[in-house]
Amino acid sequence: MPRAGHTATLLPNGKVLIAGGAYELSANGNYLPVTSDAELYDPLTGTFTAIGSLDDGDQFPSTTLLADGRVLIVGKHAHLYDPGAGRLSDPIFDNYLGIFYNQKGTLLMNGKVLFAGYDDDEGDFWGPELFDASTEKFTPTGNLSARRGDHAATLLTDGTVLIAGRGWLASGNAEYYYLTVNSAELYNPVAGAFSNTGKMATDRRYGHTATLLNDGSVLIAGGGQITQPPPSVASVVLASAEIYHPAGVAPAPVLLSLSGDGRGPGAILHAVTHQVVSPSNPAVVGQLRSA
Repeated sequence: MPRAGHTATLLPNGKVLIAGGAYELSANGNYLPVTSDAELYDPLTGTFTAIGSLDDGDQFPSTTLLADGRVLIVGKHAHLYDPGAGRLSDPIFDNYLGIFYNQKGTLLMNGKVLFAGYDDDEGDFWGPELFDASTEKFTPTGNLSARRGDHAATLLTDGTVLIAGRGWLASGNAEYYYLTVNSAELYNPVAGAFSNTGKMATDRRYGHTATLLNDGSVLIAGGGQITQPPPSVASVVLASAEIYHPAGVAPAPVLLSLSGDGRGPGAILHAVTHQVVSPSNPAVVGQLRSA
């Protein structure tokens, strides 16, 4: 089926979960959701199989692969896909406080998923929340320093999350104007709190990327900038890029190698002695190892 704006998630079993999307505009200019909202692609057979439908309004969801192999699908509602069951769950509503339309989740090192707030087109705002896969519930967590939506969220090597760009500014009784923000903040999952961390060199309202580099820094690139608020909206697309340097940069982990420099054939070590596992120095059942 034709789709645009959908998500594609590679599963541990090698299949790909396709969720959401729209296929055409209605008479009033709104996107019509696809009829069968989720399907699986099997690379062994080259075929797609329908696995269920998302609720109305979920045509542009986010998907997050959880530590247990399930997939969290969040739009105006939340669903779980379990590869073992082979189907979508019913909508999850318990403690689900917000509507994260077109919003990305960030998988934390503790297995929870952070959604760092959302502003909809009406100016309504929902604060940050965490999804706990063990309870299948959403709970509030901390307060952002600025109202944000369509911002970038990047998990850093120390387990904190960098939140950068895009916010809203309310004006008048019911009118909400776009506000491009250059502020950034960090979320600490241990404290459950956000703290400011400098400002970006350029205002970036939407469409920018924030990519964790191997040295622990973050490349922030591109995006759009509003140069004139409504009713006479004007915007530009940015070609600039900048680097965020955490206070304590920790290199990304690499595989151990026989050469010791992270290159070439990989190595498995005895956890206690740190000697290389080999035919002459084999590992035994139950022994701790590192790779």
